[in-house]
Amino acid sequence: RIVESESSSSPSPNTASGARQFFCTFQNSPGECGFGIQARSADRVTIVSGGRDGGTPVRLRTESGDTNLFGSGSSERADLSLSQSNTDCSQGKEAWWAHSVMFPNDYVPATSGFGVAMDFHHTGSSGQANFHLDTSRWDGLMRFRGYGGSQDQNHYEAVIGPAVKNQWYDFVYHVRWSSGSD
Repeated sequence: RIVESESSSSPSPNTASGARQFFCTFQNSPGECGFGIQARSADRVTIVSGGRDGGTPVRLRTESGDTNLFGSGSSERADLSLSQSNTDCSQGKEAWWAHSVMFPNDYVPATSGFGVAMDFHHTGSSGQANFHLDTSRWDGLMRFRGYGGSQDQNHYEAVIGPAVKNQWYDFVYHVRWSSGSD
């Protein structure tokens, strides 16, 4: 998958708009903008041309056997991560996030589990992400999936449709972080 990302704070009741706090089009390296690389080898996370707006996005490529990485267990992974301090995603905070994702010509859907393309993950050492975009091995459909409250509880999902290759998907969402079941 190929990704770009940005975030802005939510407007407060006393302001007309939020200020952009984070923006990254990966001009120089996959690790810029504070991203940590979670991959078996460096060639799984590369800068490519042809970004959403003509820039240089990052390409994440997972290969067979890319398991036991950063808590993935038997699930295969090639990913980027931002720390909680870099995202300011914590109890009581609100923000607007935008991500653009493309599945290139050589994209192969996951054959087991889920093909997670983007997620907001809790800070615990195990369990499902609070919110993620994935492609499913069962039906090949792209969907938003998430959990709220206690770990892996209150599952919700929304089907988006099939992941069409070489098409950019633009996602924008308002996030309000809560440690409750809401």
